[in-house]
Amino acid sequence: MKKGQFTGKIVGIVVVFAMLGMIIASSLALSVETEATPAILVENHSPVEPSENYGIGLMGKIAFVHDVYPGNSEIYVMNADGTNQIQLTDSPQNDYHPAWSPDGTKIAFCSPRDGNWEIYAMHADGSNQTRLTNNAAVDANPSWSPDGTMIAFNSYRDGDWEIYVMTPDGSNQTRLTNNAADDDHPSWSPDGTKIAFLSDRDGNREIYVMNAGGGGEERVTYNSASDEEPAWSPDGNRIAFVSDRDGNYEIYVMNADGSNQTRLTTNPAWDYGPTWSPDSTKIAFTSLRDSNREIYAMNADGSGQTRLTENAVSDFSPDWSPGSQPPPECIATAAGTGTACFTTSNGTIEHLTAVSTPPSAPAGIMFPHGMFTFKITGLSNEEEVTLTVDLPDPVPVGTKWWKYHNNTWSPMDIGDDDGDNLITVALKDGRTPDDEDTIPGQITDQGGPGGTGVVGWETYPINKARVLLPWIALLAAVVAGACLLALRWRRGRGHSTPT
Repeated sequence: MKKGQFTGKIVGIVVVFAMLGMIIASSLALSVETEATPAILVENHSPVEPSENYGIGLMGKIAFVHDVYPGNSEIYVMNADGTNQIQLTDSPQNDYHPAWSPDGTKIAFCSPRDGNWEIYAMHADGSNQTRLTNNAAVDANPSWSPDGTMIAFNSYRDGDWEIYVMTPDGSNQTRLTNNAADDDHPSWSPDGTKIAFLSDRDGNREIYVMNAGGGGEERVTYNSASDEEPAWSPDGNRIAFVSDRDGNYEIYVMNADGSNQTRLTTNPAWDYGPTWSPDSTKIAFTSLRDSNREIYAMNADGSGQTRLTENAVSDFSPDWSPGSQPPPECIATAAGTGTACFTTSNGTIEHLTAVSTPPSAPAGIMFPHGMFTFKITGLSNEEEVTLTVDLPDPVPVGTKWWKYHNNTWSPMDIGDDDGDNLITVALKDGRTPDDEDTIPGQITDQGGPGGTGVVGWETYPINKARVLLPWIALLAAVVAGACLLALRWRRGRGHSTPT
């Protein structure tokens, strides 16, 4: 064989084996990427029941009073985590004591805007403000019946404070209590059969309960100090109230029959004005602990006290919106780990989809539940919401919510980072990388919980395999080609003509 022919064959064999190696490498890379990134796996066409430990956390809306400037207080509404504070009333006079209707469409309140304190009602967006009472005396502290057909309130029209009821249009005003002492601050039981109120008919201010139509009045607290501002829990089991029995006003809770009275707040400043979350797991209240009135929320056992407002002027008189939020959107995870449930503090979750992790996931990051895509619609422009996610397994402390936006990965801190199944994520319309579209009032997102070096999660293995396997295949092909060339060369030498 001539030298040029042999060299040409060598080059040809090397090229063939290199091409074969590249084909094998590409096939392996494709197979690994297919394993890591199948198409959409599960879409939420039918509802999936949430897990038993699902909780709404700080969800819904809270109406409250905000001092716009000294001497002028207006009704505001905010997300229950304190975000997105919006002014509803704008009157030269004070507007106080907001109270949500049970369907969440209206808010009753009291105001002296027409010369003396009267009860008003408006739509939940602040429109259609309508006067309900018209009396020379003060009418205050409205409270809706659970079916929305009546509003209880207290009035001074008879020379002392008494409890009245009326229909939502202000008609059929009827007196329920008739006592020489003061009876005020009514709160309906969730079944609509009872009204809790405070009275000083026995010498000091105590909590009483009566039938919704009046009569059957029973005292449920017995204390030499003042017990005031009863608030019935939505589950009907408990009544929160305010008492100065320990030296200053604090929040207490008791069973509906008055038993098991328990102090929830312990602060040198006043804590007062309790209102329950729709699921009876949280209580919002007003506190003076920060030198001016601010709104706080806590668990129903007094733990987890969290400040919701932070303004130079006063925020007070919170009222939590009723449990009219849609149920959580739940879906089976792409990784097959179980069911994940999503709730937003406002708006509507749509097109919730479980997807596996894209192949470009950062090396070393583990996504045990895959990822999720969804839309949140019905928001105002640039509104911030809190997304609460209940995952199938406890989420290790230190986990991030990894966002995948325009082929870029962005880790975000999560809220409620305490190692249980629930996490929260703050999202904002129009903010990169929270929102992948440009439609005002709509958030389009893709993300999921992931971690690296987090106790409880292993290192994500597929990234390494995707990088290493193609190179291993190419190297094997080149080595095989070199071995074949060496064998042919040895055989060629054995058949050559001796000199």
